[in-house]
Amino acid sequence: MQHSDKTKAYALAQRALGFSYREIAANIRQTLKESVDHSSVYEWCHNSPEVEQASQNARLQRMLSQDLELGVRFGEMLHDQAEKLDRDQLIRAYGVNRDKTQGWVRIIQDERRQSTLLDHLRQQLRQKTPAELKAIVLHGDHDESLTDDKMTLPSIQVIPPPRPR
Repeated sequence: MQHSDKTKAYALAQRALGFSYREIAANIRQTLKESVDHSSVYEWCHNSPEVEQASQNARLQRMLSQDLELGVRFGEMLHDQAEKLDRDQLIRAYGVNRDKTQGWVRIIQDERRQSTLLDHLRQQLRQKTPAELKAIVLHGDHDESLTDDKMTLPSIQVIPPPRPR
């Protein structure tokens, strides 16, 4: 079945927000009144690495938000029950809660840093000529000079972007 561009755009937007393929198919049926199976949604989204990256970021963000909300609730429960717990139980419960929350924060920070590095690498690759890209693919990152029609081609050098302040 042929689907409209509006349906595909809706699916990509939903995926970028972190919805699963099945959720997107159900949302299309409910919102756009169009029958779409999740495998079609997968095909549309799989062809767009930017959408998949945005989807992963959205899911991680949602998981972090849920975890932080649970951490806050647990912290409030811990505060309410503090008098009933002995000192060791209180310290252990607090430590577990704090470690879990900090772990999620580190995951999100690493994901953002990795995404920034990949974007920077993509920008550098876009500046290369087709011959340079071909040489990089064929010869990798060898130290020897790469030649194509008597032209010396430099290998790509990844320069990390400046760190945010």
